Amino acid sequence: LIDEKGYAVTDGTGNEIKIDTAKGESVIINGLKPGTYIVTEKDPIEFEGYSLVNVNVNVNGETVTVNKEDASYSANVVVNDGENSVTFDNVYAEEVGSLTINKVAKDSANKPLNGTFTFVVTDEQGNNVVMDEESKGQNVTITTDENGTGSYTISGLKLGKYTVTEMDPTNKIEGYNLVSVTDGEKKLEASEDHSYSTEVTVNEGNDNNVTFVNEYAEEVGSLTINKVAKDSA
Repeated sequence: LIDEKGYAVTDGTGNEIKIDTAKGESVIINGLKPGTYIVTEKDPIEFEGYSLVNVNVNVNGETVTVNKEDASYSANVVVNDGENSVTFDNVYAEEVGSLTINKVAKDSANKPLNGTFTFVVTDEQGNNVVMDEESKGQNVTITTDENGTGSYTISGLKLGKYTVTEMDPTNKIEGYNLVSVTDGEKKLEASEDHSYSTEVTVNEGNDNNVTFVNEYAEEVGSLTINKVAKDSA
């Protein structure tokens, strides 16, 4: 707390007045002479998973200009006779990230394949993530193009771990049998319902991705040629 001359306001023992308040608490400072004071909030508290967006200051019912310097927020407060109040309102936004699911489909000779594949994403509590905000769908389809690739991005995810599952891709491409599914790093094992899952961590920002690579082998058959030789009898 600084007075209009730039001097620190002290208490009766000569110590600078410092206020450490928890959420929703307030402190009353008595004995202030009328005048202008500078009230500064230093290093606003940080909450895990949230970022500070703005600090609004209200003095005696009116919004005032806030000056930001480094990690401190200051405002001029005019103290009149009687009761006066100043409120620092800190606005936080939940940190979020996006996740891009990449899809690759190819045969054993690296020939790109076209197909449509279905994915589901669940959070750490096992809840399905809304993949399509428009339809509020809890799954999404990715169709590979002429290069055998496709992708889908989910935005606004809370930070943390997620499980990405590709639903049964066994018979997705006519004339081919599924050989393996990898997540770009390791081979994935099929579950009882023939789905494939991997765990990913979503951090803040847009650099989170996972790639499902499906390899197929073309269906082939065999032909037996039988030969019979005999005389007319």
